[in-house]
Amino acid sequence: MTTTQEKGTQLLLALNSLLRTVQIHDDSNLQSVESASNVINAVRSFYDDGNEKLAMQISSGRFFLGEEKILQGKDTTSIIQIMLDYFQKRQISGLTFLPDTISINLTDILSFARLMNQAVEKDDPALWLKQMIQEKRLFWVELFEPGEQSVDFDADSGPVESSDKENKGDKAKRAYAFGLSNLKEVARKLGSGQKAGISKSVRLVQSLVNLLKDDESVLLGLSTLRIYDDVTYCHSINVALLSMCIGKRIGLSRCALESLGLSGLFHDLGKLAIPLAIMKKPAKLTKVEENVLRAHSVHGVRQVISLHAPHHRKSQLVFPAFEHHMKLDLTGYPKISNWRLSLFSRIIAIADFFDAITSPRVYRDSFLSPDQAISDMMMRSGKDFDPILLKVFIGMLGFYPPGTFVELDSGEIGIVLDTPQDNRDKGLPRVILLKKDADKGYKKGETVDLAEKSTETGIFLRQIINTAHPAAYNIQPAQYLI
Repeated sequence: MTTTQEKGTQLLLALNSLLRTVQIHDDSNLQSVESASNVINAVRSFYDDGNEKLAMQISSGRFFLGEEKILQGKDTTSIIQIMLDYFQKRQISGLTFLPDTISINLTDILSFARLMNQAVEKDDPALWLKQMIQEKRLFWVELFEPGEQSVDFDADSGPVESSDKENKGDKAKRAYAFGLSNLKEVARKLGSGQKAGISKSVRLVQSLVNLLKDDESVLLGLSTLRIYDDVTYCHSINVALLSMCIGKRIGLSRCALESLGLSGLFHDLGKLAIPLAIMKKPAKLTKVEENVLRAHSVHGVRQVISLHAPHHRKSQLVFPAFEHHMKLDLTGYPKISNWRLSLFSRIIAIADFFDAITSPRVYRDSFLSPDQAISDMMMRSGKDFDPILLKVFIGMLGFYPPGTFVELDSGEIGIVLDTPQDNRDKGLPRVILLKKDADKGYKKGETVDLAEKSTETGIFLRQIINTAHPAAYNIQPAQYLI
């Protein structure tokens, strides 16, 4: 019986032969037809074994078929190296051949091979390939995007190999760092008039969806990160994280979650057009300056349109960039009557407001603790925010959201971890206790459940007597939550 590794080798050899053949022969040539047939047969042999998805990927300079490394032999080493170089020049990390591949016309796979060869001449090969796959309706093949088990992100280089044993929190932090780097790159290119693609951003949100599907709490913990020097970029990532978590709670599909995450990442893109003197002014803005800042919603539309991305992607990003400050009752900005906010915009408005009022800013002296923010937002339900989505958001975070600093009647202090959904005493969270360390900071202690009661008296063992924003104690919650 042929092993997965052998099937991977056969597929790679067949694909290499096809890509070379179409460079010198037309579609009617017998060698072209035979090469295309060999690729389809290699895919068929994989699915005949009952496999669900054929993903051929690159990680750490090696090809993998699923989780199986394609082994190099004396007859295949040079071809594998040629194919690694071929994929690298096209800025893709692999291909996914869906089950429909085995029933397509040979002309379709020949067309795809020609597109692969042409892509190297384009400014953004991967983006161009995606556009052409959509345009020519070659829906049986996808450019490979990193999977949740074997590939993660590095802040500088993108996909990197990661072991199954790697901590989810470490993966999440690396994805966050990659996101910061990516947003800065987009901002730099737009600011200098260059084309800014979104392929890296797409890979980022797909990685985050993987994490979200696996463990929502990791993304919620990650959303508590506050990096003062990168406040604008951090805010965009946090909005994307919180929005995706809401999206999962209301049952959005994976594809919709990816689009929602991208919309969150780029919702404030218009602020790139706002003078830094206004963005960083350490005092209240004048009326004129406030109007300039509010124009970022309109600028956001222009920035999104200027992105080097497929039309369907940009059409998904435009509305949240334009609408996220309009408010449910349309009393916000831009001022428009008889307008219905899109679902993504209503979700992002909630995430945007929560992260903004719980984050330190250069232009204000105070900011709300997460639990105070929830109380404030409840007062705005039905006016500023969609009441159903806000209810979902509060149900997700609890009345004491993750990252809230709490003082307990036991004399202990801690950081809220989460509020268990099956907690009979609704609203009572689990708390990570903090203890002073030798460096005048805090070290992580045990996790306690505030719903726990004394078996003798039936009274809660610990109760919250005060809350605060962790920044007031120079605490970065994500350090303890993920």
